[in-house]
Amino acid sequence: MELWWIFLDYFFHLLHILLIVWNLTGWMFKKLRFLHFLSLNLLWFFWIIVGFFYGFGYCPLTDYHWRVKFYKGEQNLPSSYITYLLNQMNFYPNETMVDMFVLSITILIYAISFYLLKKT
Repeated sequence: MELWWIFLDYFFHLLHILLIVWNLTGWMFKKLRFLHFLSLNLLWFFWIIVGFFYGFGYCPLTDYHWRVKFYKGEQNLPSSYITYLLNQMNFYPNETMVDMFVLSITILIYAISFYLLKKT
């Protein structure tokens, strides 16, 4: 059973990283801009609407990933996957600062995506 949790942990790492890269760069591909815009709107939906019930900034992917890590015995995980990645690189910034940075970048990417989608 331990092998299953290890597989799921790697799976969620890969999925997380691919989704982050997609959300940061998807606007660059003209044929995929609408799909990228939908992805960002889904992100906002979870962060705000679902987050109203589970905590603002809620990400179901992080929630499921942290459950896997819990079953693997990891504890005291940060609320954000980005903070977790930074901690894994021995960088321990203030979580609020990381959240504000991520929010700022997301707003910028959303504005770019919205502008380019209207332009095409």
